[in-house]
Order: sequence, then C-alpha cells, then structure tokens
Amino acid sequence: MKFKRCILKLTGEAFSDPSALDKIANEIKQSYHPKLELAIVLGGGNFFRGRNAALRDKLVTDRAGMLGTVINGILLENILKPFAAHLSALDIKGFVTYYQIEKALEYLQLKKILILSGGTGLPHFTTDTATALRACELNADLILKATNVDGVYSTDPNRDPAAKLIKKISYKETINKNLKIMDQQAFALLQDRKIPLLVFNIFKHGNLKKALAGRQIGSMVC
Repeated sequence: MKFKRCILKLTGEAFSDPSALDKIANEIKQSYHPKLELAIVLGGGNFFRGRNAALRDKLVTDRAGMLGTVINGILLENILKPFAAHLSALDIKGFVTYYQIEKALEYLQLKKILILSGGTGLPHFTTDTATALRACELNADLILKATNVDGVYSTDPNRDPAAKLIKKISYKETINKNLKIMDQQAFALLQDRKIPLLVFNIFKHGNLKKALAGRQIGSMVC
C-alpha cells in the first residue's frame, strides 16, 4: 500500500552528528517524489536530552527544547532547499513562519517537504505528542518514527541480544506491554483517529524510500 500524506518524526539526536544528518537529508531527498506529501516533525533531544541535570525547572528545559527544534528546522530547511518549507509552532518573526493548519496544507499540496518545529507550541508536551497532533490536523495516512533500530522489539535490542522484532502490533498491546515507542498522549490520539505508525531504522540506506512506497519494513503499530 502506498501512502499519499505522511508525517516523519525525526529525533533531534540526528542533528548531533553532522555526517548522520547529511545521510538522513540524502535519504529524504532520494525519497521525495511529486505524488508524495511529506511533513517532518523535529525533536530537540540534541540540545537537552540527558544534559539538563543542573536545570530543575521543567518549564525552562521544555522551552529551551522547543527552541532547539526551531534551530534544527532552520538547519534542515537549508540542506533541503529548494524542496522544503519550514513552519514553527513558536512565533519567531524574522526567523521562521508561524504554523497554521491552512498554511501547512497549502505547502503540502504544493509538494513541499514541510518541516515542522516548535513542538505543540506549549511546554509539558513532547514532540511525540506534537507529531500525533499534526498527523490529526493534517489528515495524515501514516506516521513514520525514524529510529536507529529496525522496529519495535520485545525488549531493548541495544541491551538484550535476544530481543525479538515485532512486525505488527496494536496500540492496545503496545500500551499493555509498556513498549516505550511514543508517550501515551500520542498513542491515545493516534488510536482514536486510527492513524498507523511505522517504526523503522532510518540509518539503513533506502529504508525511508521503501517505507514511503508501502514496502514491508520495520514494525507497524495500528
């Protein structure tokens, strides 16, 4: 099954390594085609994940993380020019255009690769929740969660060599088994709107193109 409108969730940690970012940008460019509508929601983990032990105020770290996603968006837009457009849930005049659903849909219909930063625009919500929210607002057919593993596993494959890949699983099973793919707010939105989620390894060459073409890779959560 081919998908028309997809949301790619890209971890901010991909921006920690310039060579990894170049590879991912090339994967995106090679996957781009005129019949596809693609939006990319960015994380900000390269700025604050695991680095904020001295910062006790979650409001401060959330705001800083949201700003981090905007910086990531500016960088990715520059790499993907002229195919990309960038909208942010944070209104930062002179740097990035403010996100509005109508503007986002317009860019998608123009076949621009739409970069979405700023999370939901509010603290206390993860970029996973932002991804689910944008998928609902933009009527996406599929969410692709880009990771450094091949999909959803029975246990953490980076720690347990006996971990087994699960090719298909329901949202309910995922929650019951406490498989930490996305947070529960995101899952609730996706489950309610019946939007499938594909978890896959974006660092394997050609995987993004295969995923967007509907080929069977990774793990499907639905």
